[in-house]
Amino acid sequence: MEEGIPFCDICWQALEKGATPPMDFPDYFSDDLEAKLKQVDTLLFTLPSNHFLWYLKGHLEHELGDIKKALRSLNSALNYNERFGDSWIRLGLVYSDLHREDDAIDSYEKGLEHPLTDPTNLIDAGIPLIASGNPRLASRLLVRALDLIPQDDRALVNYGKALVQLGELEEAGKVFEKSLQLYPHNEEVLRGMAR
Repeated sequence: MEEGIPFCDICWQALEKGATPPMDFPDYFSDDLEAKLKQVDTLLFTLPSNHFLWYLKGHLEHELGDIKKALRSLNSALNYNERFGDSWIRLGLVYSDLHREDDAIDSYEKGLEHPLTDPTNLIDAGIPLIASGNPRLASRLLVRALDLIPQDDRALVNYGKALVQLGELEEAGKVFEKSLQLYPHNEEVLRGMAR
């Protein structure tokens, strides 16, 4: 197996079995996305019905701004495994970019019904929902993100903001206090505490 996602034997074995390989999603999506998309395309030639590879392809295409291709790839991922929650959440983000907010919300709801492994999707979906006045759904997404990465500054701060919008001020205060302990110099944390 040539170098890939970065692939180890355990990752390759997981893909061959149709499972999700262990990955550091925030790190994976942080750089060199075009090269990673080429790697995923190469792997799809070998495993054309692997839902996880189709998900990665759609996520990468979306990050690179190719919305139409991302939409097709994510729908392919869901055709192969409609219970892979990450595909639904990323599909919701694509719909949101297309200004199809009802479809986005439906996709987020479907994604929350299933196991999730990629916290970047959940955070990316939760933040704009706070701004658009849907703090209940935002908080559900952000709680799931915090289940995966409990000390993420973006997830914590924005979960606190959602709780403020929901009027759950005592709980919001606890979240902001935790955020402040972990990230005492983070401007978002300080602004959240000031509210």
